[in-house]
Amino acid sequence: MARSLLIALVISLAVFMPSARAQEVKIPPISIKNNAVELGTHAPGASAIKEIKVRNTSDKPITIRRAAGNCSCMTLIVRDAQIAPGKQGTIILAVDAPKKMGRLTREMYIFLEGYTAPARIPVYADLQYAVVVNKGALPELIQREGVLTLTSSDAKAFRVLSAGEQEPVSAIEGHDLSVPATMHALRYNLGTGEPAELPRFFTITTDHPDAKLIPVRVSAKGLWQAWRDRRRIRPVAELETLFRSPQGKSPSILVEFAGVEPGPAETMTVVSSNPKVTPEVLALRKPPQGGGGAACDVELRVSKTELGPIETVLTFTYKGNEAGLDVFMVIEPRNRKTSGRKSPISGTTGR
Repeated sequence: MARSLLIALVISLAVFMPSARAQEVKIPPISIKNNAVELGTHAPGASAIKEIKVRNTSDKPITIRRAAGNCSCMTLIVRDAQIAPGKQGTIILAVDAPKKMGRLTREMYIFLEGYTAPARIPVYADLQYAVVVNKGALPELIQREGVLTLTSSDAKAFRVLSAGEQEPVSAIEGHDLSVPATMHALRYNLGTGEPAELPRFFTITTDHPDAKLIPVRVSAKGLWQAWRDRRRIRPVAELETLFRSPQGKSPSILVEFAGVEPGPAETMTVVSSNPKVTPEVLALRKPPQGGGGAACDVELRVSKTELGPIETVLTFTYKGNEAGLDVFMVIEPRNRKTSGRKSPISGTTGR
């Protein structure tokens, strides 16, 4: 009897317990420098491209089947699928950063033939302007009035030219905002109007070559949520930035909408609050990443003589419903020599 019970117990354990072989997870034998990808510092909304060297740490050749990211904002191209033992291969990573300040955290996956799990590699970047607002800790204005600190992240002295389209007011007695310095403090006051009357962004202009126009989100008394809730159609992104637009060019932007369907371009109309910018809808198509809504291709025609910061609100009309999108541009000479921080996008300086 005892023998029969023992045999039954052994059989049940064999049936219900997974084998050690089934539980085994084979981790790809690859490594990269510092075990993570650091993209460096970029302006919110910028694009970054980086070459990643992947080392085969085993004594056998490996084959990379594919590489992917955990976000639709990431694109990966495998340059070297076959990597010999101890050698390195190259993967190109491109990231379209969100239009928000702060630390960007993503993850990329590398799948190898013969391995049951991908290699997981963290991807990091710091999203901030060359002039940091409140040390990057406050991405929006939640009070009607207060003080903003502006600090140069690259130690370049700069002047504050305007704040909220007004003459800037220093928060430090005796401090002159028109004198170059690496740090300034300025007062802001949004006024006493209704939330719907406030601008969605409080813009600051400086003469820093890499921070000529800084939009700061305004959320005083629920302004932002109220603006989004009352729209039957709305852009998916909060704003569009074109901080390095060559003079004489007509840049195009892609605006994704919720509550809109693909169709003829004339279904959607658009006007600009700034007479210096003339927008035109080129197409109304399916979003590039799939899903619902529609993607609107818009060309922005700017005077060929225009230079410097430009901001406008584009008002889109679709089947009688309206939605606005803030656009911030900096028009620069086509032969401008970029200066400042190194960008991994092309190996040149600037952003």
